[in-house]
Amino acid sequence: RASQTFTANMPDAYTDENGGATIAINFDDVIPDGTYMLKLTTAGFESASGRSVRTTTTARVSNAKYLVGYHADGDLKYIARGASRNVKLVAVDHTGAAAAANNLTMRTVHRENLTSLVKDYSGYYKYQTVTRDKVISQNALDITTDGKTITIDTANAGTYFVQILDSAERVLANIEYFVAGNENSELKSDTNAELKIKLSSNAFAAGDKIDISITAPYTGAGLITIERDRVYAYKWFNANTTTSVQQITLPAGFEGTGYVNVSFVRNITSRDIFTTPYAYAVAPFSVKNDARKIGVKLTTPDIVRDHKLPIKYESNRDARLMIFAINTGILQVAKYDLPRPLAYFFKKAALQVSTYQTLSLLLPEYKILREFAKTGGGDFEPDIDAGMTLINPFGRRTLPPVAFYSGIIDAQADKSGEITFDLPEYFNGAVRVFAVAANNTAVGSADTSVRVQSPVMITLSAPLMAAPNDTFDIGAVVSNQVAHSGAAATADISLSTSDGLTAAVVAGKIAVPENNENVFTTSVHVGDVLGNADIKLNATITGADNASGAASATASLSVRPITTFETRVHSGTINANTAKIRGFHIDMYPEFSARTLYVSPRATVLARPLVQYLAHYEFPCTEQLVSRALPYVIAPNDDTLGTKFDESSAQIADTIRQLQSRQNINGAFELWATTDNFPTPASPTTVQTTAYVAQFLTLARDAGFNVPKDMLGRAIGFLRDFAGTPIENADDAAAAAHAIFVITQNDYITTNYINLFQEYADKNIKNWQRTISGAYIAAAYKMMKQDDAADKLIAQYRTTSSGFEYVSMYDNNVANDAMYNFINRRYFDAAAATPDSVVNYVAGGDYSSYTSAMATLALIGGGAATDAPAVTISANDATITGTTSGDTLGFDIPADATAIDIKCEKCDRTNGLYYALVQTGYPRVASESSNGISVSREYYNENGERITSANIGDRITVRIFARARGGDVIPSVAITDLLPAGFSVDGAVTGDQNFAQIREDRVVIFTDLTRASATFEYTADVTAAGTFATPPIHAESMYNPSVNATGAVGTFTVSNGEK
Repeated sequence: RASQTFTANMPDAYTDENGGATIAINFDDVIPDGTYMLKLTTAGFESASGRSVRTTTTARVSNAKYLVGYHADGDLKYIARGASRNVKLVAVDHTGAAAAANNLTMRTVHRENLTSLVKDYSGYYKYQTVTRDKVISQNALDITTDGKTITIDTANAGTYFVQILDSAERVLANIEYFVAGNENSELKSDTNAELKIKLSSNAFAAGDKIDISITAPYTGAGLITIERDRVYAYKWFNANTTTSVQQITLPAGFEGTGYVNVSFVRNITSRDIFTTPYAYAVAPFSVKNDARKIGVKLTTPDIVRDHKLPIKYESNRDARLMIFAINTGILQVAKYDLPRPLAYFFKKAALQVSTYQTLSLLLPEYKILREFAKTGGGDFEPDIDAGMTLINPFGRRTLPPVAFYSGIIDAQADKSGEITFDLPEYFNGAVRVFAVAANNTAVGSADTSVRVQSPVMITLSAPLMAAPNDTFDIGAVVSNQVAHSGAAATADISLSTSDGLTAAVVAGKIAVPENNENVFTTSVHVGDVLGNADIKLNATITGADNASGAASATASLSVRPITTFETRVHSGTINANTAKIRGFHIDMYPEFSARTLYVSPRATVLARPLVQYLAHYEFPCTEQLVSRALPYVIAPNDDTLGTKFDESSAQIADTIRQLQSRQNINGAFELWATTDNFPTPASPTTVQTTAYVAQFLTLARDAGFNVPKDMLGRAIGFLRDFAGTPIENADDAAAAAHAIFVITQNDYITTNYINLFQEYADKNIKNWQRTISGAYIAAAYKMMKQDDAADKLIAQYRTTSSGFEYVSMYDNNVANDAMYNFINRRYFDAAAATPDSVVNYVAGGDYSSYTSAMATLALIGGGAATDAPAVTISANDATITGTTSGDTLGFDIPADATAIDIKCEKCDRTNGLYYALVQTGYPRVASESSNGISVSREYYNENGERITSANIGDRITVRIFARARGGDVIPSVAITDLLPAGFSVDGAVTGDQNFAQIREDRVVIFTDLTRASATFEYTADVTAAGTFATPPIHAESMYNPSVNATGAVGTFTVSNGEK
């Protein structure tokens, strides 16, 4: 019967005082009779906590009276013909005890491959093979409680099965074995045009003879070779039967893994003319490496109670030894296992020998071919042999991992040594100890496990993060392992918290009998202090006969606001003796907040807020990685911008490292990393992204930073391929112009590419010379020394003075004007004034990554450096002292300032100054809004009901609904969903997203929105009880920042759910 899967949810179970629980599994009547593999997945929750660990156990279950198992006294995969092989059968009942099984039947089945010559739809003759099982013997069988030993039939070569059946002819055991022979007892029973080989073992010693059972589709001659990176041994042979056993000797000194390759050619007189005359087969093997093995022995106590871990070691050879001990939890997360150095050094090697043959072109004897030319498919006897892979700045303090390293130890053969690791007092659990040894000729490894169990253990549960005004419950499980403390032992509890947390109960006493545990609970209120917060609990056990013990535990959590980080800018010019700045104040949390006023005679100072904005930008697509790093390439060491060369160099190197993982096989860069190896389609967005990355890499290289040549070269290769193809639409034309600019920057002659572009643009794009495409082509002409064409074309570009006008990801008026300004200054030596659109963009305060990076190109380097201006700054009528950095003054503005006044005696319309007030931080209040986007979030229980409360340990479904308001598609939207305290995401985000990230305190989704509502979904476990703020969900267009939405703040209540 075909396999079936049945799934059922089990009721909740509670552990007893010994930590054990019984789960009753009742099988539904709809499950058919039979034997099944049961897989039970269990989540165990900490007492008074929603945190859980999961485990899966498997067992075989059956409604049969007994199950039959077997054990052979040798290998069943390869048995020499006529060799003796015994199999012991045993029957066990549902308790696992031996049982008697009577009235059984034992039958032996021979598996045959039956082949018929048939004509296919094309009129060609070919063999069609069908597998058939043939019963060759059958006997009655009884199995006693002591078992039953049977001798299997090895008289003839082939593949066989011994089947044990009950009275209802249900198969209780199916024992497969293979017999190797030197002849084919049924010459025409197994035919197929394939070669099968079996080795007598999987592992051999150098110098051993390898027995190879060869099952050929016909008689003929063959070549046996031992290969790996070359041919190490070979042997020719003839086979007059379709089944034979051949031998070849493994050369002395051969180590590691190798391959036996058998090539076989059909006898020229064979009648099997409708099969290919050449067949081959390859089988891997390994060489025993006992001479390369160092025996290592580790001895540790089973349980450690004093946090001292003594480790005794011994090796059977002189060696250098390394011992390390690691918490098993870390190993599980890392999926780390015992190091196997021999397996590493002698890992399975690839077969690097290529076999070339022309034997498949050999024709059979003509008279045989002519004889078969008249057959129609029913004349042939079917009897021939065959076989066929966002950062929360308010980080919580984490405890150091439990991991220790001994350093290198010189171990002497058969002489024991000892080291001791000091374990931290906060750790209780399992530690795995590893040892790796090596000398000049051999290596070895060993491992063992140790349980660390203090006399008093505390498991303190608290949420990983919380928001101001949240209230949550904490639970501390106190375990008493103090010897002789007795049944009346008690624990004195004291609790302390860091600033900003207030506990309802700070002291108490609970009963904790010896070898038992109890729970201390209280609630904690969160104040306005952001950052790491600690809860420390001390427990002192007092019992009979003065038995006592003490321990402490600390839980750390991140207190973070329900709002996201913001950068607000007020900028302008000072063209008179006084200037006033009003309406700028934002109530922010003091942590990570800054308010700085910059004043300079150069417009470069306006780039300072953009650089700060990009430095805090948290989304990680390819464009955004480049945009964040671009200012550091243009101005790696600039006083006005606050950049330092070492920091710039590190930022650029990190960006290049991340970009390397984004480059596809054909050199292109996508917005997000892809997992396939298929060439990237040359869409306009992909080309623009690749050109933007290549432009960044080119600027970095020209500035003296290390740029991988292959990385840039492959990107330019992709752009050249695109630039040389016909243009089909305006988006292709814009991408081609950008590509031509970057290709020319890399010293290629791009005249042919420009001709292709102009041929399309002149016919299809009106006034393209006035666009950024015209500026790109002008720059390309200039780099190729075609000055007349370049000067004529660059003069036609028209800057704008209006506000931000979004067209597409890489197309808006501000970015285009900024790039034109950069091209004009760099390639045409023009002292171009900063475009009004760029100045207005900075003053507007609504930023995006790409436009901000482009704006810095226009602002950085604008004008020669001068002396710092003479100005007086006052906030709320109090004078502020500033600092000078080059020609820029900086002033720290107080958090409560609502009015700023600037006095400049020498300022007028011809000698003005630029200023930028930059405020960064987390606002205390979030305001609900919807500007072109609608976004909302809802919580659902397992029954599909919308909820605002749950029990601790529940798994809930979070659904996010978003759509564009209006008729336009909004591409590249980022949705940020901050998690309420006590929520832990389990599983991936589902929905029509481009990319999604799950972090400890938030889920970030990147998608494109239309008027049709899009739904995104993920599941979360509720791990803490309390009353928590649900942060407002936020969505924004990453390239049109005026399009955004912020949801409402809510409340979610979690009960402890105790029964």
